[in-house]
Amino acid sequence: MVTDELLSIDFGALRTLRLVWQLGSFSKAAAELGVKQSTVSYTIDRLRKALDDPLFVRQGGGIAATERCAAAVGAAEQILSEIEDLAAHSEFNPAAAEGTITISCNYYARMTFLGDVVRRIRSDAPGLDLHLVPGFIVGPLLFGGDVDIAISPIPAEASGLFRQVLTKDNPVCLMDKSNPLAKGPVTMEDYCTATHAYVDFGASVATVMERELKLKGLSINKAITIPDPAALPNLISGTDLIATIPSRFAGLFSDQLAIAGSPMTWQTHIYMFWTARSHRSPLNIWMRDLIAASAEKLEPPYEP
Repeated sequence: MVTDELLSIDFGALRTLRLVWQLGSFSKAAAELGVKQSTVSYTIDRLRKALDDPLFVRQGGGIAATERCAAAVGAAEQILSEIEDLAAHSEFNPAAAEGTITISCNYYARMTFLGDVVRRIRSDAPGLDLHLVPGFIVGPLLFGGDVDIAISPIPAEASGLFRQVLTKDNPVCLMDKSNPLAKGPVTMEDYCTATHAYVDFGASVATVMERELKLKGLSINKAITIPDPAALPNLISGTDLIATIPSRFAGLFSDQLAIAGSPMTWQTHIYMFWTARSHRSPLNIWMRDLIAASAEKLEPPYEP
């Protein structure tokens, strides 16, 4: 039911809600808006009454958003983005573009297709600065305003969040060329008895590989764990270790190490994410199209 209180909410109130959510603080939002904290509190109280929800609750030394608040912020993002689009010029001239665009991305994106993106920017939009930052959990980065576009293998769904699949890849086994398993393909029995150099992207990220092993009731011997694949040639050369990584990664190391087929069947999806706030931004659209086009240029997944 649409109440009189809800109909009285203006764009300024939605902007305040979004800012408090992004900054996690009434006082910081007030400072950003150049108003007193009491003004922010009054606005949030109006929204609480209109939405019949506390929106923000005390947690520890700060505040935490409720589920309804997160949904409201998503709706506010979409409304505000459409209003902001009305004031934006529909044409985008890369050669005249200035400023910085920030993208969160993982090692895979940086090593495979983002090099092409950088070259295109330097050629077509030299006044545009590109800031690449690490990040897997994309929602807080995007909604918090820390990044403009996020690239991640971790799927995310939230109101006000858009997603596009950029590319897919399949796993292979990487090892020293003298390893008996290098003749491949590696059987599941071989795989489970081998010693592994395991690429661990962090405790907060449950990899598809781990999920597949768990579903099969299997486990592997993780002799060493590393945060990314960059040093694999140095770490597993001359050892009995094997590593399971996406095939395009393995292709980068094919002159130093052997590549064999893997018994694992998971597939890596690389997603691009953005918010409703930037959905119709000419600059953001240009960057998303550039990223997608660069990913499409990738060679098919490496096959040993």
